[in-house]
Amino acid sequence: NDVEWTGDDVPKAHLDTATGEVIWDLSSLNLLENEVTYKVTDSKGLETTKTIKVTVLAKEEVYDKNVTSTVYIIATTLEESYLGSGVFFSEDSNEDGYAYLFTNAHVISDAISIEIVYSNYKRDVATIVGYHLLEDIAVLKVKKNNNYTIATLQSSDNLKEAGEVVTIGTPISTDYSFVTTSGIISKINSTLPSSLDSSYYLQLIQIDASLNQGNSGGPLFDTYGNLIGLNTMKLTNLKRAIIKKVMEQ
Repeated sequence: NDVEWTGDDVPKAHLDTATGEVIWDLSSLNLLENEVTYKVTDSKGLETTKTIKVTVLAKEEVYDKNVTSTVYIIATTLEESYLGSGVFFSEDSNEDGYAYLFTNAHVISDAISIEIVYSNYKRDVATIVGYHLLEDIAVLKVKKNNNYTIATLQSSDNLKEAGEVVTIGTPISTDYSFVTTSGIISKINSTLPSSLDSSYYLQLIQIDASLNQGNSGGPLFDTYGNLIGLNTMKLTNLKRAIIKKVMEQ
């Protein structure tokens, strides 16, 4: 019901109604290392003080933290199979519920069957929850299991040009599964017309990390190890990723 912040810089926060935990958008602090202390008072007046510490991660630490949240996707149509990537972002609270992952709509929209491969190379069948062709974003689901972890979603509102990013995906073929590349943000708030409708413009982040066919739908992480976008297209050596605002919608 009430949150008291102690510190000079005040980050954005929201209450997770399912768990009762306060979720901080620590990227808004724009500091390399932060010790976050806050007090939470519940409806009965019970006060709890909590402290969390966030540190910029090395690129290999970003990969190690998140590779288990990543999958590659084999989407089979009536004519052929397509390779893509995906990332888990949520799961149901009940034990027999589902886990949910993002990918690109163009990876799965024509599929009659969708197989995902976890980072431990176990396989599963996914079903489509929904997709938006123009935004090129899709949500899939699988039954909850022990083969994945959930990536931490983060707002992209505080991203800056030249900030470092890390990608994970399976480009070109399954011989290159769970490959990581890194780079910087070349431009934020970039716009580009949809390939399906030139009057519909996508809101994008441009990055210079190497991406190839098969990276589509894979995650883009910041140096805190948070999920900030999905890799969606490569245009004449310009690599771009959908920003998280689209995923929130």
